[in-house]
Amino acid sequence: MNQFFLHVDVSKPGQDKSLHFLCGLYTDALGIHSVSLRPKLDGADFLDDTTTYSGPHFVELDERMRDAFHGFIEERGVNENLFNFLQAWLYLKEHRSLVRWFKTVGTYINENRPAKNS
Repeated sequence: MNQFFLHVDVSKPGQDKSLHFLCGLYTDALGIHSVSLRPKLDGADFLDDTTTYSGPHFVELDERMRDAFHGFIEERGVNENLFNFLQAWLYLKEHRSLVRWFKTVGTYINENRPAKNS
């Protein structure tokens, strides 16, 4: 994998809204595709409310504002250094899933297997 797309939700305790970033994470860079202020949601349920104005397109923002948003999420650990961690984590997750699958298939094949005659 040479890129990841991330949803980054930054919220404050006691607030009913959060900043939602859609980012592209690459080995050497972090790109923000969009940022919006949204109602705070529980879990990974990213609601797309098309009736509420979510702000201008990120590329239309002033360069200083774009830099400020980059600094804001980088201060919270979302930067290109996260790429290697996510890549390794996904590799381990996939490897564990594959091992579990092999065990499940092996158990299925060996269940109720007729005994071999010697």
